[in-house]
Amino acid sequence: MPTTVNQMGWGEKISLTVSILGLLVAFIGLTLSDSVSSLSNKAEIIAFNDSIKLNPLINQNGYIDTLYLKNIGSAASTKIKLIIDFNVEIPKFELLSDEDIGKPEIKGRRLSIPLKRLSIDSDLKITMFSKSPILYDSNYIDDSGNHNITMYNESPQKSLLDMILILVIIISLLAIVWIYRRAAESTLINTLEAHQVEIQVKLREVRDEIGNIEIVVNEPNHSPSSRESDKGIGQRLADLITKI
Repeated sequence: MPTTVNQMGWGEKISLTVSILGLLVAFIGLTLSDSVSSLSNKAEIIAFNDSIKLNPLINQNGYIDTLYLKNIGSAASTKIKLIIDFNVEIPKFELLSDEDIGKPEIKGRRLSIPLKRLSIDSDLKITMFSKSPILYDSNYIDDSGNHNITMYNESPQKSLLDMILILVIIISLLAIVWIYRRAAESTLINTLEAHQVEIQVKLREVRDEIGNIEIVVNEPNHSPSSRESDKGIGQRLADLITKI
């Protein structure tokens, strides 16, 4: 592989560098995204909020606010306590969950709702009623620490970003494979051409030696020294055959 890289042109080296950097950036971005991080073995609690203003024309004044909490992670959240801090007095509320709910605690404008656990795909529903708009901040505490609650919006932009990152990874991998394959083919062609030139040089040397031998053999000299020369010629011919 290092030999292949060394024999690349500047254009191929730049393309290879850009492809590798694109692959690394896309991989890191995809790894840090919520879609992939949700695969880790931990709880992930998301919240949905729904607010309704009652119509005074039907003699119903006030607001109904519903807070949904759901665990969409891959592990249960244990020893969990939901804490809601209201801007004004605590409104009337009703709790509903498929888990066991402990006794709510009220301290001033803070409402604490304990649960032994919130299993995977389990949820907690808090329905609140007040004659004035319901404003609050919320967070929860479980066995893994203190966490803020953010309202979940299923944004198509996030999925689109993940798809773009995956596409960049695929294109980068294909580009890297194509660049290396092209460089390897060029290296192979250059090697074959070098061997071909070397073989042609060897064949040229063999033809020259054979031509010299024919000249010596055709000379009409039958002296003892010529017989010794014939032996030398035979040895040279044998050596040439061995080289071939």
